Amino acid sequence: MADWLAVVQERYAVKPWVFLALYLGTVPPGWYAVWRMAVALRQGNRAALRRWALFLGAMVVIPYAYVLIAGRNLPWWIYPVVLAMVALSAWELVARVRSLTRNGK
Repeated sequence: MADWLAVVQERYAVKPWVFLALYLGTVPPGWYAVWRMAVALRQGNRAALRRWALFLGAMVVIPYAYVLIAGRNLPWWIYPVVLAMVALSAWELVARVRSLTRNGK
């Protein structure tokens, strides 16, 4: 498995371990933002909701932005895949926040 990771790093200048660290490092603040968004929704605080939604959006995008910024000679299909990953992540997180507010947790 480490062989293909070395190939990715050499061919595309994307360090898989940096991506993994960014991905895992943004999970705790992302979940905190989800919780804060649910609280803001329950309280009807639109300003806090927007602020935490933007923060959450940044947490979702950071690892993928690293790939797009650091990557060199990326195949064309990487761009729609990254866009789809970000869109699916955002959609799932919005659904999770809605479920939290409906369940009263």
